[in-house]
Amino acid sequence: IARSLYQSTNPDKKPRVVLRHVRDGDPLLVNRQPTLHKPGIMALFVKVLSKEKTIRMHYANCNTFNADFDGDEINLHCPQDSNARAEAIYIASADHQYLGPTSGKPLRGLIQDHVVSGVFLTARDHFMTKTEVQNLIYTAMRAAIEGDTSGIGSVKSRGHVTKVSTPAGVPKDFRIVMEPPIVVKPQKLWTGKQVITI
Repeated sequence: IARSLYQSTNPDKKPRVVLRHVRDGDPLLVNRQPTLHKPGIMALFVKVLSKEKTIRMHYANCNTFNADFDGDEINLHCPQDSNARAEAIYIASADHQYLGPTSGKPLRGLIQDHVVSGVFLTARDHFMTKTEVQNLIYTAMRAAIEGDTSGIGSVKSRGHVTKVSTPAGVPKDFRIVMEPPIVVKPQKLWTGKQVITI
């Protein structure tokens, strides 16, 4: 349609007039082909970013569209009259498309949190105290140490060695050796990259 607005192939036809451009808060119907279920087309509200040429949306909606960031194509449809806008807002809004029609399970939710967490954890300016590092290590290793996630074990610190109390059946001398702190004064601090390497 953009090409037809720009240049008409029929010289007798009157040019189309754009009455107004999309503004912040306007509902848009968004879908990704193939639309296999009702939530496959949802109404999202516009936030116009000047000088940007990409479509952005919160990644909680990606599961509904089966979007996986490998060059997916998204279609946008702008409702043209008040009835279509009302249907978009009250029927097709993403907030009303939370549960899947076939299974009743949630469609929207947080995905790929581990990637985002890894980026924040390993940022250059991110430092953690000894307690924070030990809590992260314990949380990550608890299932392997205890065999389940019931929370029976506890972390005890002796110098730079974290001794983990374990339930029966797991060796009691299981030790996780911590790296020395990267910052010593005024407080001992570790980086996220050190936590990843443990």
